[in-house]
Amino acid sequence: TLIISFAQTIKGPTRNTVIAGVRKVWRKGLKLNWNVESDDLPRIEDSGFHPGPQRSSVEPWVHAWRNEDDSYEKSWFGVELNYGLRLINQQSALRWSDVVFTEATAEPIGFAVGGVERAFKTPSPLVAAFPAEVKEQMKVWYKASPDNSPDALIWPRLDGRHTVVCGKTHSKDSLTRMRTRFMKRWNLKPLNGK
Repeated sequence: TLIISFAQTIKGPTRNTVIAGVRKVWRKGLKLNWNVESDDLPRIEDSGFHPGPQRSSVEPWVHAWRNEDDSYEKSWFGVELNYGLRLINQQSALRWSDVVFTEATAEPIGFAVGGVERAFKTPSPLVAAFPAEVKEQMKVWYKASPDNSPDALIWPRLDGRHTVVCGKTHSKDSLTRMRTRFMKRWNLKPLNGK
């Protein structure tokens, strides 16, 4: 039928969502009988399981992060290794207003931000407490940051000389430069990333 032919043109895991929309329009909008059973539709190919990196690959990164002297990179890689955020779309878009500070000591304790508010790839919020090491690193970077006003980016772009460029978000190239420099300095192998 027409629907089965159409379903064969849709690739990947979004097919079920697309077919559900077509079914709703077919039944509710056009008021036609839906005579297609789920087993009539072509099977979705396996999207492929992509395992994360092995512990033996991650441990050198953790060692490098814990021993890094640069407060910008130490806090960046601490968050990257602990939360696995999308680097361009999420982590580099975070602002100091997205950090929750304790009322009593004014120390950073976590993130609380809406995905829509920061235009993340998905609308899911980011609500996460800092582990002790990340909390300490964020505190140090907050004090060292050239602009820690609420609307300022936590990690603005670094130029080719490793100088913070306030107000500029990271690009793929600037992140690649920073990661390459960090990897060379600590003799690290690349990890799979989002």
